[in-house]
This record gives sequence, C-alpha cells and structure tokens, in this order.
Amino acid sequence: MKALIVGTSNCLLEGGFKNAINEFFGPENVTNLSLGASSGTFLALFRLMEGVDFQSYDYVFFDSLVNEQWQFASGRCPSYLWQVARMFYGSLPAGVTYVYVGFCAQPFFTTGNPIELLHRSLCGEFGINFVSFRDVLNEFIVSNALTSDSIYIASDPSHFILPIVRRLTGEMLQRLDLLSAKTQRGRDIKKYLFIDNVVDQAPNRKVYQTSLRSMEYGIFENGSRIKLRSGTLLGFDHCELDTEAYLWVYGRHFLQKALHFRVDKPWMKMASFNREVPCLDESYAVVSAEPYAGIPVEHTDGTVPLEAPMSGQAKISNMFYSKLQISDILTLVELDRASRIEFYRDNMCRSLVDHMREHRDEFKSLARSTN
Repeated sequence: MKALIVGTSNCLLEGGFKNAINEFFGPENVTNLSLGASSGTFLALFRLMEGVDFQSYDYVFFDSLVNEQWQFASGRCPSYLWQVARMFYGSLPAGVTYVYVGFCAQPFFTTGNPIELLHRSLCGEFGINFVSFRDVLNEFIVSNALTSDSIYIASDPSHFILPIVRRLTGEMLQRLDLLSAKTQRGRDIKKYLFIDNVVDQAPNRKVYQTSLRSMEYGIFENGSRIKLRSGTLLGFDHCELDTEAYLWVYGRHFLQKALHFRVDKPWMKMASFNREVPCLDESYAVVSAEPYAGIPVEHTDGTVPLEAPMSGQAKISNMFYSKLQISDILTLVELDRASRIEFYRDNMCRSLVDHMREHRDEFKSLARSTN
C-alpha cells in the first residue's frame, strides 16, 4: 500500500504523525509533500494542479485545520476558503481513501470554529473521511479532569504532544477498514485552473532541487514588475532564502502581501491570499522593499512581520490561478448558524475514544503535567 501526505507542520514534526505513517506503510511507500506554515488546502490544490497523481496512492492524508484557524483569526475570508476547498475536494479522483486529520489550535480546542465546520461539512459532501483528533482528545481531557494545556507542547498552541499524536495515529491506522474510498468522480481541473510560470519575466533565475521537487525560480529585485494573467490569482510559490519583500498586487482591487521568513536553507514556500484577487490582462504585481502606505498587509502564511528592513528581493516561480470568479457565497453568519449543528461521532472517532478510555493511565502519563 502507498500513502501520500499533504499537510502542514503537524505532518512533519519528528516523533509524531509522520513516524506512525512511516512505521505502518513503510517509509519507502510514503510520499510526504507537507509544508509547514502554509494553508494545507491551497497547498494540496496547487500540488494537484502541478500534476501530483493522487490516484496512484491507496491513501492520501490531509491536514490544514490549525494553520487555517490562525489565518481565519488574522483575516482570511472563510467563504473564500470554502469555495477554494470545495473546488479542491470536488476535483479529487475517485477510488482513493482520503483522510482529513482534524488537529486543532489550542484557542479553538473546546468548541472548534467555523474553519473546522467548513472542512467537516465538505468532507461529508464529497466522501472524504474526517477523523477529528480534537473530538477524541477533548473527550479524554474532560473525562479525566485535565486541561487542554496538558495535551499541547509547552508554549506551543499549534501542536499536540507528539507521543500522543503518534499513538493516536497508529491506532487510527489499525482501523483503516472503518474508512471508505471516495466514490464521486473528480472534475477535470484543467477546465478552470491553470499555472503561469513567471520565471521568464525575471532577468536572473536559479534552480531549487530536493529529492521530491525540482523547479526554477526567478529573482525579482526591488521595483520589479510581474505581469499577471486574467483570472483569480490564488497564490504562488516562492523561495524563502533571501526573499524579503512586499508584493503589491494591482488587480481589480489593490492588496499587498509581505513575503518574509528568515531561513538558512532555500525552502520553497507556498503563499495564498486571504481573499479573492481578480485580475485582468493588464494587472500586475510590484516587488518592493517598502509597504504601500495606507494599505493593509497580508503576511506570509504562518509568520509575523519582520522588524528589520527588507531587502526588496523576491524569488518567485509559479503563479496559480482560477479562470472563474470566486463568489462570496457562504457568509460568516451562515457558518455561525451551522456551527451549532451537533455532528454525529463516526465509527473511527468512537473507536479511538474507546481505546483512550481503555488505556487511560498510559495516555495520562503521556500528557504534559500542568502542575
């Protein structure tokens, strides 16, 4: 059996989720395309657009909830994410068992938030298995009179304690027969999504290469213009090393994105937008060392502003687009109303809850002491 993982840092941390996956399937049968500090939904959509063959795997695991909860709190439009996620889930090919693993940021642990509802409902609509680790762990801490602090890494509200995650993941994998493959046929994404490689617009270019990816990126200096295509700009790939710039986007409306994340290795970063960015053939983006005065800044997913001055250099490869306008068809009011619906607890969740009850003392010993 072969497995693909397309998630965020929860699927990358050593000693947790990825270790359980590798142990069960064998590392030679696992491909992990996860990227920390990203929107997992956009990341998975972009990799599908790039030609990753999801249908060549028996199991595909997704994780995006934690980062998208933080992004929601900082201004990401949930109705925009809903529409993008709906396009993605509807494009997944049939015959594969897809598993959305429901991690959770600590501020939303007790009740979740509209982003969790969004993915739960879409997974139900498109035949994606939603396994809520939040539900299982919430029942565990309530029944054992613990607090949420006890199951999160100290001073880290984004990640559950790794031995607990590893154990829960391993138990989930032992129960894969409770999960079902997607039966709905996926749409042809080529009809409404496309990629524009902007490397040719840069005077200089370099190649980024790992064991999983090889791609060329263009080096755009301060003041450079990048011509945009007609459609809705969803996001882009950029190289993190030495990318410290603002990207002013001149489309049907104006916005700017700050690209910065100081690293010592040339990782490729995926950046998405908080809301739709409709563009025309005459639209363009400007790379700048300074912010555009008076215009709010969207910061790189999962990061905070740098205090040091930026160099104004950006290393960008692909731009990802939808040919269609993204409609604001689901409002926060509707999400809030729907969030009061009590979701049934599926067989997988019930089974994991029962396992934690049976091994209560063992799991309590793994929980972090908060005394």
